[in-house]
Amino acid sequence: MNREIKLRAWDKDAEIMYQVEVFNLREGFVSNEKYLGEMINVGSILECHTHCLPISDVELMQYTGLKDKNGKEIYSGDLLKIEGKPSMCEVFYETPSFKIKGDFEGSYILSRLDSHIRYDVIGNVWENPDLLEKTK
Repeated sequence: MNREIKLRAWDKDAEIMYQVEVFNLREGFVSNEKYLGEMINVGSILECHTHCLPISDVELMQYTGLKDKNGKEIYSGDLLKIEGKPSMCEVFYETPSFKIKGDFEGSYILSRLDSHIRYDVIGNVWENPDLLEKTK
């Protein structure tokens, strides 16, 4: 099964979330500017400092390949409401799969096979830490 690889990043200092367009592990930075990929390929990395963040300054979240009942992409770190259940849960990655955990016992694999379960993304652990407290 193929899955689109996407990342988003929480900027720890500015406290904002953005979609990662460039992920450069060798140079150790991420950026939300699409054109930076072209700049880096021609060796102009010094010109992009205003649009780049060191990987150590962000929390990265990976796309699960799944969408909620409204078509919103589900990322690790998202908080989900399960339709018909009073509780919510957090998405996290544990090799080799994405899982959910909440105020229920244990953790469960988040899968396309669970198409009968309807999830709703209600926030994430970085922008909505108050919601996370409700799951504990």
